[in-house]
Amino acid sequence: MMQNDERRSFMRLSADTSASITHLDNRSTTEVKLVDLSAGGCSFYASIPLAAGDLLEFAVHGTSRRIEPLIKRGHVVRIIDDDQGKLVAFEFDA
Repeated sequence: MMQNDERRSFMRLSADTSASITHLDNRSTTEVKLVDLSAGGCSFYASIPLAAGDLLEFAVHGTSRRIEPLIKRGHVVRIIDDDQGKLVAFEFDA
């Protein structure tokens, strides 16, 4: 399902899959639950402590080894606590 929010520059594609993030300060890697994805960023649920401005490397792998993984660096924009946990808004670096 695609969503269009007037505040966003890119259409977002809903996703329900796992991805991984690596915190670039301490090089720790953890699995996250991807919620949506666009050309400019994504949102995901994370169980580790994060803060706005944290620099991360985001990676999501396809269902086949023939598909190259999507790997992007960027920063945490905001974190929202909701009934499912900590929803992280993540913006890819240009």
